[in-house]
Amino acid sequence: MGEKINILDRIPFRNRDFLVEDEKVIVLVPRFDGPLGNWITKRLTNPCYKVRLDSFGTEVWNLCDGSRTIREIARILRDKFGDEIEPAEQRVAGFAQRLDRGRCIRLPNRRRD
Repeated sequence: MGEKINILDRIPFRNRDFLVEDEKVIVLVPRFDGPLGNWITKRLTNPCYKVRLDSFGTEVWNLCDGSRTIREIARILRDKFGDEIEPAEQRVAGFAQRLDRGRCIRLPNRRRD
C-alpha cells in the first residue's frame, strides 16, 4: 500500500455543482446519492440541499480547482485575510476534510507530479 500523504500536501478538487449569489458560493448537494438516488432526485422539485458558504468558505471553494495543495490554499487565504484566518493550515485542512466527508470535494491521497 502507498505512503500516507499529509493533508496539507493533498490537492483538492470540487465534486459538486454550485451557484454564486451575492459573491458567495452555494454548493448543491443532492438529497440522495447512488443509482437509486439519481432516479429519485430527477423526480423531485428540489433535488438538492443548498449549502451556503461564508467568505472564508467561498474563497476555499474557489481555490479547490485541482491545481493547489491545501498548504498553498492556506497561504493564499493568509495573504488575503491576515490574522483573522489563523491558524490558517488547521482551519483550511479541517474545512477541506468536512467538505470531503460530504463529498463536496475530493482529497485524493497523492502528491503533485
